Amino acid sequence: MIAEQASADEEQWQPLSVWSVAYFVVSGFLALARNVWALFPVVFVGIQMDQLWLVLGIASVALAIIIGAVLQYLLFRFRVMASRIEVRQGVLNRRVTSLEFARVQNVSIELPFYYRPLQLVTLKIDSAGSSSDEIHLSALDRSHAERLRANILRQRIETESAAGAVEAEEEVRDALLISRSIPDLIIHGLTNNRAWIIAGGAAAVLGQMGDPGERLLGSLFADLGSDTAAALADQSIFIVMLGVLSLALMLVAVVTALSVLGSILSYYGFELRGNSQRLTVRRGLLNQRETNLRKSRVQVIASKEGWLDRVFSRRNLVFEQIAQGGNDSSGGDETKVLVPSVTAPQSLELSEAVMPSPDVFALDYQAVSPRLLARGLLLLGLVYVALAVAATAALSLPGFTLYALGVIASVHALVVFGRYKRWGLALTGHHVVVRSGLIGVTYLVAPLTKIQRVRLRQTIFMGRADLSHIGLQIASRTMEVPMLPGAFAREVVDRCLAYVESRRESWM
Repeated sequence: MIAEQASADEEQWQPLSVWSVAYFVVSGFLALARNVWALFPVVFVGIQMDQLWLVLGIASVALAIIIGAVLQYLLFRFRVMASRIEVRQGVLNRRVTSLEFARVQNVSIELPFYYRPLQLVTLKIDSAGSSSDEIHLSALDRSHAERLRANILRQRIETESAAGAVEAEEEVRDALLISRSIPDLIIHGLTNNRAWIIAGGAAAVLGQMGDPGERLLGSLFADLGSDTAAALADQSIFIVMLGVLSLALMLVAVVTALSVLGSILSYYGFELRGNSQRLTVRRGLLNQRETNLRKSRVQVIASKEGWLDRVFSRRNLVFEQIAQGGNDSSGGDETKVLVPSVTAPQSLELSEAVMPSPDVFALDYQAVSPRLLARGLLLLGLVYVALAVAATAALSLPGFTLYALGVIASVHALVVFGRYKRWGLALTGHHVVVRSGLIGVTYLVAPLTKIQRVRLRQTIFMGRADLSHIGLQIASRTMEVPMLPGAFAREVVDRCLAYVESRRESWM
């Protein structure tokens, strides 16, 4: 009787808790923070003009975000129906979202750090469509969110399966598949360093600042009490290069430490649990997140190994779901579940647990044609010959420039050769596997039942050698391999299409 009354109440339009204002405020400031690199030159110019106007501007932006958050709370309503959930939201642009449970891809519960003292959570419901179809219910009581999630999952299972009651019971009997310790997360932070992003962002900021940026750097050196030009003039080129190298190493060390910290914050307490139907992912230090997803939604399993991952004999395993047609507003990619820093045997075990998968390390791959290498080296040679001619004849650069171009061209040629050697495609009885990479290797595994479209492309020159580019479109991505032998490419197409037509299994 109580459950029936609760269900009836949920079918009425309900407001969020007043504490949801905090969620909308944080979301507004996070959206602003994502544009910090673009806004920094404006702030810097404001500092040069009048700090009072800068303070007033910052206060106005903060006040606008807070007022917008209050309005979003006042205008937000939701209700849970028998087979769908409906949401009315928006301040200037009013929007009504009706999401059928059959289209739900993930249902996750997130515990932000600012809700932890209150034990309130955010329920995130992601569909297989665009990001505008996502529904976020913030500041819910944990028991209320758990009840809503269980109701959504149960009704979706009952809609899709006659054995819904049996599957619903299995939802609570999930087993631990893998967990990640602090050392594992440290390795993940080390091997997934993105120092070049910060360096590029800093360069872009200084470029936008122009002369004010140069004055800023000059003032920093002046504050240190040193005449930079005079100090450098008194040193040998070796000392100068050693100093530049030391600064570069310090920058990399700082960014690496930040990368490790970000890895721990994002994946602390990582657990992947599963049963015959579903997977449950729990992770996060400040913002704790629990995500439920169906195994049938997984389209591709990607095993990614970077060059630093090879040093530690680790790789990242990614379960790709149906791609959404928009950016995730929360700043993450909800269509992909990443298991950080696993060993090769662990990746095989997890892949088998999610969907029956072949041993990607033991397959025989069809290599691409040597013509791909020849074409890449030819184009590379033409580019560097043109640069060498321009450097000597047109620009009159010193002679050692040619040696530098030769070294760079040799390294570039090795990169082209490495990518050529990594390319490969293997076709098993039930799966297609694409291999690519340079020093590290990426394996993409997709069941043949997930293939939606197969495309062969052949240029005039490729036709003479009977070579074809092949593209296999899955709901999460397009898997492409260039310049395969024509007979093999046609065999792949025929077998994929025959398998899909004979099985007629759902790709969702």
